[in-house]
Amino acid sequence: MYLPTTRIVSLCALLLCLAAPTYTQTLTTGDVAGIIADGTGAVVPNATVTLKYADTNETRTSVTNSAGQYRFSLLKPGAYTISAATAGLKSGTAKIDVSVGQAQELNLTMSVQGTQEVIEVKAESTVIQTENANLASSISTKQVVELPMNGGDVTTVAFTVPGVRMNVGGGNGNLNANGIPLTSVLFTLNGADVMDPYNNLNNSGASNNLLGANEVAEAAVILNAYSPQYGRMAGAQVNVVGKTGTNGYHGNLVYNYNDAIMNANSFFLNSAGTARGRSVANLFGGSVGGPVRKNRTFFFVDMEGLHYALPGGSVVSIPSVELENYALAHAAPSAVPIYQAAIKLWNNAPGLSRAVNVTNGSGTLQDRNNHLGCGTHTFSGQVNGGANFGANPYVNGASGPRFGIDVPCARAFATTTSSVNTENLFISKVDHNISEKQKLGLRYQYDWGLQATSTSAIAHIFDSKSNQPQHQGQLNYNYVITPTLVNSFIGQSSWYTAIFGVQDFAATQAAIPVRLSLGDGGANGSTNFATLGSSLPTGRNVGQLQLIDDLSWVKGTHVFKAGVNYRYNRVTDTSIAGSSIAGLYTFKDIYDFTTGVVNATGQGSTFAQSYPLLAAAHIRVYSLNWYLSDEWSLSKKVKLQYGLRFERDKNPVCVDSCFSRMNTEFLANGYQAGANVPYNSTITTGLKQAYKNYEAVLPEPRVGIVWSPFGSGKTVVRTGIGLFSSLPSASVVSSIFNNAPNKFSPSIGAGNVGLASDPSTSQATALASFNIFEANFSKGATLSQIQAALAGKTTFAAPGYYAPPEDFRPPRIWQWSFEIEHPLSSRNVLALTYAGNHGNNESVSNTTLNNFITTPSKFVPGFLGLPSAAPDPRFNTITQVQLSGINNYNGLSVQLRHAYSYGFQGQLGYTWSHGLARTAVYDPNNLNFGYSNSALDNRHQLTADLIWNMPRLHNGLLDRAAGGWTIGVKVFAFTGRPFTVSNGQLGGQINANFSGTILADLVDPTALGKHCDTGAILTPCLTQSQFVQTSSNLSAQNNYGNIPPNAFYGPGYFDVDTMVTKTVRVRERMNFQIGGSMYNVMNHPNFGQPNGTATGATLGTITGTVSQPVSIYGSGQGAIVSGRVIVATAKFTF
Repeated sequence: MYLPTTRIVSLCALLLCLAAPTYTQTLTTGDVAGIIADGTGAVVPNATVTLKYADTNETRTSVTNSAGQYRFSLLKPGAYTISAATAGLKSGTAKIDVSVGQAQELNLTMSVQGTQEVIEVKAESTVIQTENANLASSISTKQVVELPMNGGDVTTVAFTVPGVRMNVGGGNGNLNANGIPLTSVLFTLNGADVMDPYNNLNNSGASNNLLGANEVAEAAVILNAYSPQYGRMAGAQVNVVGKTGTNGYHGNLVYNYNDAIMNANSFFLNSAGTARGRSVANLFGGSVGGPVRKNRTFFFVDMEGLHYALPGGSVVSIPSVELENYALAHAAPSAVPIYQAAIKLWNNAPGLSRAVNVTNGSGTLQDRNNHLGCGTHTFSGQVNGGANFGANPYVNGASGPRFGIDVPCARAFATTTSSVNTENLFISKVDHNISEKQKLGLRYQYDWGLQATSTSAIAHIFDSKSNQPQHQGQLNYNYVITPTLVNSFIGQSSWYTAIFGVQDFAATQAAIPVRLSLGDGGANGSTNFATLGSSLPTGRNVGQLQLIDDLSWVKGTHVFKAGVNYRYNRVTDTSIAGSSIAGLYTFKDIYDFTTGVVNATGQGSTFAQSYPLLAAAHIRVYSLNWYLSDEWSLSKKVKLQYGLRFERDKNPVCVDSCFSRMNTEFLANGYQAGANVPYNSTITTGLKQAYKNYEAVLPEPRVGIVWSPFGSGKTVVRTGIGLFSSLPSASVVSSIFNNAPNKFSPSIGAGNVGLASDPSTSQATALASFNIFEANFSKGATLSQIQAALAGKTTFAAPGYYAPPEDFRPPRIWQWSFEIEHPLSSRNVLALTYAGNHGNNESVSNTTLNNFITTPSKFVPGFLGLPSAAPDPRFNTITQVQLSGINNYNGLSVQLRHAYSYGFQGQLGYTWSHGLARTAVYDPNNLNFGYSNSALDNRHQLTADLIWNMPRLHNGLLDRAAGGWTIGVKVFAFTGRPFTVSNGQLGGQINANFSGTILADLVDPTALGKHCDTGAILTPCLTQSQFVQTSSNLSAQNNYGNIPPNAFYGPGYFDVDTMVTKTVRVRERMNFQIGGSMYNVMNHPNFGQPNGTATGATLGTITGTVSQPVSIYGSGQGAIVSGRVIVATAKFTF
């Protein structure tokens, strides 16, 4: 669905001219609005409404307008009392909890006598929302504290919100919202972005968990955020507000503990007979807050830590002794020293004593291919076999036992690994009431720790670690200029560093000077053979400055707002030096490994190494947003919100002038290709800006309507439509500064294994290619001239190239929704929601444009329409970025919410959705071939959360002994996500450097759309006979596939998490809690996607599990936590 952007922009501009800009709540605040009436129902104008914040006694007043309406804006979340008075009339005093990101309605009735009764209105205010069209969910302090929070990660508060998809696989970050792809969720803390601008993920420390739960007062998750102060990310806004000091001292001490004996073993380790590895975790914290000067100055301090021994485990395959000896005897002499070093490492692996020779069978330590771990290519006689490639060669001489038939190529063992990971967090905060009208808040945060990025199963010198210190400072200033004019200012700055890699790179170089990846053969449970070697440690330093200002003005039936949000980032990126010292030999065939010759079999084996001119690239980016909006109460029943947001994202700048780009889009009109065209006539280098042109400003119009057809507190209908965009991550431009000549990165498909000191090796070719390219680029050298200069010495390896679009535009997403909320009672509400979106301008990388067939005789003429020579022989793979990506989403949700009563509080939500997307180029002649089910397409999703507090027993002694129990539950149930089936063989046969994915040809139409369930652990859900096989006839498939990507579905996901605690009251406002949390209570194994390689024997077979994206063992570090995990908890509060 494409919408006329210019017309909607014009309509919103007209509305703004007729009315003015809007106000609604900000990222850190909420609103309270309502109508004051007398006993007859008549509205009362000019009544004085008084609002009081319970914790600090701050007071604000407002006066009702001619329609009896009042509004308090930019309120700190928390508990308030509110009352109204005028000459001869007075209301009772009501209590209300203001939620972040919400505008809540509270109507009061005045009488002649008045009353001192305090009216409880908390429940009604949280059940239904009548002030705007945003799809917002509030997360209270009670929910933060009493629901299970895996790993103490604050992002988990959003996991059960309808429309939010917890990423157990197939997404970016910890969650996605309403099917919007990429990293599209913005996290804020006290109004400032808590984001890593490098990857556009929530900014976390060494554990990758977003710690700080002990500081959280409450949060809001906002989807379809039509209020235009929300932006920068299109998917969802997760706004967290921290605790502050109050007039009373308060605080806590909390400790969570987990040990291996409290965890269930993972399904596949258990099936392999491997015991649980070492694991122990400590999650602890403590906070204290209170007055420095009563009613004036307050402090709050929080300290948290997460320390754990990271549990890991896998099946490891290493060459058999026979294969090691065979390789030493048959490899090129230059390869022998490297192989000797590799064999020494393999044969000293910690789990070697458990290694067994790989046999044929379906077990994790066996080979389903029935080749004894010898792979599926020429060494096992499966592709172009025979004497030419030594298929199933004899172990000794020309007779006797043969590999793959009598003798295995691999040994395998299941192993567990463990590395210590630490993260610590310190937070201090001071809030000061300058006056009744001016409030100042200061916050400082320091996060530090050592990350166990990866743990090697071969030798601990290859363990990757990262020291990650982080500083953050923030200032919040609120000024109530008049009762109807309020300003809020936020200033924030932060800095962090994250360098990833081995701790002693020199030691790894001494152990083995290159990297080896053997991608053919091994046991079922492993991903081929264990990789050896390490890259040069690289990473980034990132600084940020953010300035935010919001101004609101209540005028009659309008609430106007204007605001600006500026963010500036400085990035020092050392990834440009990645892969610069230790080159990588990748073997796609065991035969290539045993001979020590790269790509001798034509299966696609390569050598790759980079040669940068800079050690680091210094990047600068900024984002400037501003908006105008209005919330207009057209009547008691109808409210209109409309506004216009403007987003300006700066064209990224390299201080070092490190960007290089092609002058013209690859192969477009005006592009000159050929061996006699100078490189520097095609490439412009020394550029400061990443893109030739960058969209200056994106206007984002948004409109929402709220209708209460039956009056206040009854059914509410809301609908809206708006344009949103997501800020590109700073890491995107790394591909541009990684272009030649700033970084020369050849991929070599010939030569011997070895070091550059031997001219016969692939590394020597790479180094020679770099030297001659760099020496002659500025002189206008052509490919022909470079090849002639190297003739008789070595061949030239052409560089690949990343070609960004000439005119860059950030992705834009139109979103719309329609929702009906109906209160079933004063405590229960039923919500029916439809949400849809359409996105375009999304980046798609086309890597197929320079493909060609190296040996045309292998294929029928015209195979795939590919030429027999590269369209531009000066380059290897060309990655041409096109802004042709699109996504479409439609979702229907049903949610039942129950506000706290009789000890219960909770919600149950079900969502049906369908997402479609075009995110990659598969067939260069048919870009729409890639338009299919989105990788985020879970059709059915059910989530729930529930809190039960045991009612207090009347007998005090009995209550202490048997009472005080609290149970919190979260439930997740998803259907499977889609996966793709591809032909994993043709690409390497076409060209060692073939780029792109060739999808499979389906011959059994009944298999299309197959849903693979857990039975695929033992019995493949798809078989090779259902697809065209190309082992014996490469031309049997002469297309890029006849089925689109993501045409099959994997197993679903089911998980129940609980938290059970018992509270013992020590004295008034002093409690002790003890209990625990259980994640995956039922120990339900959740399985990963089946293998999707149609030409592989493991097609349709599941070999792994998935789990929540976070745990008490961090995030993204390969922790084995897919089984049940029990965490013991103790907490003291005062």
